[in-house]
Amino acid sequence: MKFLIYDSVLPWALDVARNKGIEGGPFFTQSCAVTAVLYHVAQGAFQVPVEESDQAAVSLPSLENLEFNDLPSFVCDAGSYAAIRELLLGQFSNFLEARWLIWNNFNELEVEVVNWMRINKWPIKPIGPMIPSMFLDKRLGDDKDYGLNLFKPNSDGIVTKEEVERCIREVLESERSNAIRGNSDKLKRLAKMAVDIGGSSDKNIEEFVTE
Repeated sequence: MKFLIYDSVLPWALDVARNKGIEGGPFFTQSCAVTAVLYHVAQGAFQVPVEESDQAAVSLPSLENLEFNDLPSFVCDAGSYAAIRELLLGQFSNFLEARWLIWNNFNELEVEVVNWMRINKWPIKPIGPMIPSMFLDKRLGDDKDYGLNLFKPNSDGIVTKEEVERCIREVLESERSNAIRGNSDKLKRLAKMAVDIGGSSDKNIEEFVTE
């Protein structure tokens, strides 16, 4: 083993790796924007808790003004979800000591935030989207399942036909249907370009392996 990739909420894994004489880096599954918000909370960049009455709750570099409902619950209510708050903010205890910060994302999806991270010397390597190959480049024929249920189950854990119908109608018939499908097509093209040979994520993976 030459490099340990660990979940970003387990920062102690970097110390374990180095004690074994190897390098390590966290793998972030949340978006770069969410991570940036959490980082600024950890740095004390704005007052917590944020008040619901604030029209533009928070203004942060590389992000549009964030409203109250855009923020994590523990930012709006300082007494809530203390364990989750500690876990998420703990990601930043030593993350800049890591060789690489690996992301389930791709450059083209969050250009402004990725650029801000790089300007601020975050050693970021977006290698996503990490979804089954069959949805993107189809290079891995048996890679079809990613274990995510797109539908909302009821209290018994069952996805009803009414729920499936609601989701389909939302995409096909609602006032937002054209925008939803347009955005979906755009994101699919960008994601496919990122993982294709020579794409941004493909290059990042190649560079990571080489170094």
